[in-house]
Amino acid sequence: MNKKTTILKALLANLKMRQMLVFGCLIFGTGAMAQTTFYIKPEATGTGDGTSWENAGADIQLAINTAVAGDQIWVAAGTYKPNREANALDIILEADPDNAFVLKEGVALYGNFAGTEATLQERDLTILTNASILSGDFLGDDQVMETAVDFSIINNTENAYHVVLSVGGTDAPITAATVLDGFTITNGNSSTSFGTLTVNGVAVGKFTGGGMANYNASSPTIANILFVANAASYGGAIYNRNSSPLISNSTIAVNLAEFGGGITNAFSAAPIFTNVIVIDNQATAGGGVYNYESAAPVFNNGGIFQNHTSLGSGGGVFNNNAAPVFTNVSISENTAVGNGGGMFSTVNAAVILNGLTIANNSAVNGGGLYNDNQSNTALNDVILMGNEASDNGGGIYNFNSAPVLTDVEVKQNSAANFGGGIVNWSAANAQLTNVTINNNTATGGAGIFNNLNSAAVLTNSLVKDNNATGNGGGIYNREGSSPIITNVVITGNTAVSGGGIYSLTDCMPILTNVTITQNTATSQGGGLSNNNSSPILRNSILYNNTDTAGVNVFNFNESTTFYYYSLVQFSAAFGWDALGFDGGNNIDADPLFLGQSFTFQEDSPAINAGSNTVFAAEQTPDLSAITTDLAGNDRIYDDVIDLGAFEYQGVLNRPDVKAVSITYYPNPVTNQLNIQAVAAISKVSVYNMLGQEVITEDWNTNTGVLNMAQLKAGNYIVKVTAGKTVTNSIIVKQ
Repeated sequence: MNKKTTILKALLANLKMRQMLVFGCLIFGTGAMAQTTFYIKPEATGTGDGTSWENAGADIQLAINTAVAGDQIWVAAGTYKPNREANALDIILEADPDNAFVLKEGVALYGNFAGTEATLQERDLTILTNASILSGDFLGDDQVMETAVDFSIINNTENAYHVVLSVGGTDAPITAATVLDGFTITNGNSSTSFGTLTVNGVAVGKFTGGGMANYNASSPTIANILFVANAASYGGAIYNRNSSPLISNSTIAVNLAEFGGGITNAFSAAPIFTNVIVIDNQATAGGGVYNYESAAPVFNNGGIFQNHTSLGSGGGVFNNNAAPVFTNVSISENTAVGNGGGMFSTVNAAVILNGLTIANNSAVNGGGLYNDNQSNTALNDVILMGNEASDNGGGIYNFNSAPVLTDVEVKQNSAANFGGGIVNWSAANAQLTNVTINNNTATGGAGIFNNLNSAAVLTNSLVKDNNATGNGGGIYNREGSSPIITNVVITGNTAVSGGGIYSLTDCMPILTNVTITQNTATSQGGGLSNNNSSPILRNSILYNNTDTAGVNVFNFNESTTFYYYSLVQFSAAFGWDALGFDGGNNIDADPLFLGQSFTFQEDSPAINAGSNTVFAAEQTPDLSAITTDLAGNDRIYDDVIDLGAFEYQGVLNRPDVKAVSITYYPNPVTNQLNIQAVAAISKVSVYNMLGQEVITEDWNTNTGVLNMAQLKAGNYIVKVTAGKTVTNSIIVKQ
C-alpha cells in the first residue's frame, strides 16, 4: 500500500475513533479545574507571556518548565520542534538530537486548538483540521521511501532521538495526572545511536522510542495522538520501559524499528491501549508491536493491521518472555518474512487472546499465529480465518508449546505443505475445546497436523470440510503423535489417503465418542488410513466414508486399528481382517442419523450402545471432567452412553404425548409462527437439530404467535404443551 494513502487512512481512522470517544474526553477535560492555563502558538503574539491566545507564547518546553501540577498547556495548530536538550531544559539549543519535549508530573498538554477557544469543549479533535504537530525533523526534509515490499525513512539523520520523553524520577513517578492529548508526533529518529541520555537521574537509551519514550514508572495519560513516520532501534513510535501509560483513541502508522516498528514494551512495562490502531509499521521483528522482558501490556479494542517484518518474525506482534492480553482486537493483513504473520510468541510467553479476529495474515510458518519454545497462549472466542503459510501452519503453528484454545473457529486457512488449519510440532500439546476446524487446505493434514510426539487434546469439536492434496484431510498424525480425541465429529474432509485421519509411524491416537463419516479418500482409507500406527476407537462411529476399497479403513505396514463398543461399517460384511481388532461389543449397522446433524433418530442402534467406563476417573486417559456431548447436553443420558459425538436426549419421542389438535402456520416460516390448539397452551419450546433448546416461552392461551426471526435458516423442533398433552413438530425456518 502507498504510504501516503496509508497515512491518510490512519488519519481518518484516528478521526473516527476521536469522534466516538469525544464525549469521554470532554468529561476528562472538565473533571478538574486547572490552576493556570498556558497558551502556545507557532509564533508568539502580543506580550508572548502565554497568559491568553492574544498573548500566546511559542516555547512549549518553557511552558512545561514553568507549569506546576494541575496546570494545563493549550497548543494551537502548527508545527513545533524541541529546542532544549532533554537533560538541560533551561538552555535553548536549536536542532540538537538530544532535544525533546519532556513531560512533567501533573501537567496536562492539549493540542488541536484553532487558537480562539475558551474551553476544552470547543477544541476540534479532528486532526485534519487543527493539527498540533510535534516534530523531530529539524531540517524539514524527511521522506518515506517505498519499495515493492518494504519502506524506509530518509534524510532523518539529524533528527531528534526522541520527540517526547516522559521519565519518572528516582523517587518521583509520572502518574496518569500527566496528560498528552491531541497531537501528531512525527519524525523522531533513535535508530542511529546506542548511547544514553540522563533525564531525571535515569539513563534513557538514544535507541528507543523515536516518537515517545516512557521510562522508570512513567505512566502518563496519552490520548488522541497520531504517531507517524518515526524510527528507532526499539519502538519506532513508542517505547515503554518499566512504565504503564494509558494510551487511548490513537493511531500508530508508518513507523520503523529493528524491534517493534510501532511499539516496544519492555522490562515489566504494563501499558493499557484502548481503541488504538497500529497500522503499516515495519521492523525486523514485531512489525507492529514487540513485547519482551516480562512486559504485560493490555490491548482493548482497536486493531493491528498491515504491519510487516522485513527479515524476522511476528508481522503484527512479537512476544518474548512477555504476558500481553488482547481483547476485542483485530489482527489482520500483517506479513512476516519469517514466522507468525499475525503474532509470534516464544520463550515462556504467556499470551491471552479474548474475542479476537485474526485474519488474512501471512508468513513462512504460522500464517496467523506461531507459538514457540514453551510459550503458552490462551485463545478464547477467537476466529482465525484466511491466513496463509508458505510452508506449514496456515492458521496456527505450535512448536514445543501448549496453547489452550476454547470456543475458537479455524477456517479457510491454507498452508503449502502441512497443517492448513493447525500444526502441532515437537511435543506441542495443544488443548482444543469447542473448536471448529473447517474449510482449510494443505498438502497434508489440512485441518490439523500433529508431528514429533505431539499429543494434542481435542474435545467437543468439529473437523469439517478440510481438503488435503496429499494425506490426512481432517487430521494427520506423524512420528509418535498420539492425540486424545473426544466428542468430535470428523466429516466432509478429503485427501488422497486418510480422508478423515491419516497416522504415520508409531502413532496411537485415542478416539472416544468420535463420529467419522462422509469423508473421502481418492485412494484408500476414506475414514482412517494407518501406516505403522494403531489408533484406538471407543464408543465411536465409523460409517459412510468413501475410498477405492470401500471399507472406510486402510491398515498397512504393521498397523492395527482397535475397536471397542463402536459402530464399524462393513465389520460384519468383510470381517475384521481388513478393519483391525475387534475388542468387543462392536456393531455393524446404519446409525440412523437425523439428517446432517449426526444426532440420532429415536430407533438408532447407536443409542445406549456404549461403555460408561471410558469416562471413569480411574481410566487412562482420564476423561471424567468431560460431562457434556458436542451439543452441550449431558454426555450420559438414560443411564447408558450412546455412540458418537452426540447423546440422544429424547426430544422427539420421550414426553407423554396424546393426540391433540394443533395448527402451525406458515410452515416454512420467515419470522412469526402462529400456533393454535384446542386446549390452552402452557409452554412452547424450540430445539435445533442438535437437541439444544433455543427458545422457551410460557403461554396461557389457545392462540399465540412465536417470534422465530432471530433463528438461522434450517429445521427446528417445536414442542408445544397444551393441557396434559405434548406435541412435537418439525418447522422449517427460512
